[in-house]
Amino acid sequence: MARMLRALRVALTGLALGTAAAGTPALAAEPWQADFDALLAGLASHYANFEDQIRERRLDLPALAARQRKALAEAGDDRGRRAAIEGVLRALRDPHVKIDWAPPAADGAPGPVCAAGTDGGREGRLQWSRWPGFTPLAGDAARMFSAGLLRRPDGRRLGIVRLGLFVESAYPVACAEAARALGLATDAPCDTACAERRDAAAARVLDTALVDTVRALNAAGAAMLVLDISDNGGGSDWNEAVARRLAGPLRSARIALLKHPAWQDWIDDRLRQPGAGAPDADALRRLRAQLAPPCDLSAAWSDGGFASGARPLPCSTLVRGDLHTLGSFDPWGHPVPPGVNRLPLVLLVNEETHSAAEQIAALLQDNRRARIVGSVTAGAACGTFTPRGTAFTLPHSGASVHVPDCVRLRADGSNERRGIVPDVLVPWGPSDSPWLRTVKAARTLERLR
Repeated sequence: MARMLRALRVALTGLALGTAAAGTPALAAEPWQADFDALLAGLASHYANFEDQIRERRLDLPALAARQRKALAEAGDDRGRRAAIEGVLRALRDPHVKIDWAPPAADGAPGPVCAAGTDGGREGRLQWSRWPGFTPLAGDAARMFSAGLLRRPDGRRLGIVRLGLFVESAYPVACAEAARALGLATDAPCDTACAERRDAAAARVLDTALVDTVRALNAAGAAMLVLDISDNGGGSDWNEAVARRLAGPLRSARIALLKHPAWQDWIDDRLRQPGAGAPDADALRRLRAQLAPPCDLSAAWSDGGFASGARPLPCSTLVRGDLHTLGSFDPWGHPVPPGVNRLPLVLLVNEETHSAAEQIAALLQDNRRARIVGSVTAGAACGTFTPRGTAFTLPHSGASVHVPDCVRLRADGSNERRGIVPDVLVPWGPSDSPWLRTVKAARTLERLR
């Protein structure tokens, strides 16, 4: 189930913004102060990484609040007032934090089974197809992943597999095959239940194609397998299935739960499921009990002692139990077919590797099953784990603020928000063209032993 990519929305109330559409009345300046206060309070109670902003990042929240409140008071129109609120969110530098100013479409019509124009992120800024030492692998399965062989100057061959997204339906061939298996037209409307069936069917297609591709690369003489997840925006739980396909059994990361009703609902739903017996039921109840004590950290917006470290936080908004990323108390996750890959494994990452793509990099690095090559990842980390999520609404503008509801923990207990630090750095620069980035990546791979 694609928890991390769900487009969670709450019912929006109140007036629309004056600059959002022609003919919409503008809000008076005063209600924006109430929206600003609601934003600060909402972040303190709904945002799973709020504590990280204080403990680890030492963000000067009082200075930020004062600066943006002043900008709000000085703004002459709603555009400037929106910018003042957006300035708070931008300062958090969290890719999973965003604000939707306009309400969703009134009809709420589901999208098609397979969206037009998707290609699974087949080629990011690394353009292997242009590299003279690269030979594409023949076959439909290999083309799905833009797979091929990279010949090094020493004669060794590296198998390259490109995964530009961990979104099952974003791969056109896999989505079309899934639609046929379900008896659906690719342009038929697809609601949430339909999307879950489609993604499960597409994942089976992709798993088979990935296995066939790895085997073909092995047969073609590859001495190393390189999984290119640079510029991968993330996606779903399919990432862990891929990791286990390529590396065999792995110990999953722990999830820290936010003390929020969304997590209470998630646990209650699990307990109501048939077969929810001990020991998981007992562990769930213990976890549920730890969610109950409230923790109010809203004082961090006005008390600089917390951000400076002069005073410790009075409590924690997070519960660090034994829940793991697949919703299991078993750190080894759900059973999957044995790993198909027998080659040394390398993951290529960059600053635009996000969310679920970071998760697979962290998982393989923490289990010491792959070398990570590239640049430090985006630090998006855990996004949305629960069906309900922890988005909240600003009372007057009706804007919806979307925030992560979970924290994914590394093996050392740190928050994955720090980004994944590669074992081997590629010296990419901000002004590098796609070709130059490819040159630098290829030269780095050529030096690996």
